[in-house]
Amino acid sequence: PVFEIRPATDDELDLCAALYERVAARSFVWEPPEARTAASKSASFDGETVLAAFEHGVLTGFTAFRQDIGTLSSLFVEPQGAGVGPALLRAAAAAMPGGYVLECDDRNLPGLRFYQRLGFTPVGETVTPDYRLIQLRSPG
Repeated sequence: PVFEIRPATDDELDLCAALYERVAARSFVWEPPEARTAASKSASFDGETVLAAFEHGVLTGFTAFRQDIGTLSSLFVEPQGAGVGPALLRAAAAAMPGGYVLECDDRNLPGLRFYQRLGFTPVGETVTPDYRLIQLRSPG
């Protein structure tokens, strides 16, 4: 499939936040529902570049990142397996040619496998009493 990937407009940020809520509800079952709302995701977009992917005009995924500090905070797609995730990560890499770091919850085994298949390498971790985040560096 061919995806149109471009910066999300203000109106599309709401669509991105709603997509996040749907995907997170299926993927992050260990989190309480109030921790993964569209409203909380919308608030997190401040200061971030949000790239949205569209197929035939329908939002299929988005990524959010901070170019100034080289971090990617979000990658959410639906349906999974259609190639939009790698396409969004390539777009983020083009915007951050020095590379970037992302964090993935260690309970998100499909996410960890996905990033490792794409050549991301573990560079550290953040551990709290409630969770462990694996820090992964983009390839290249």
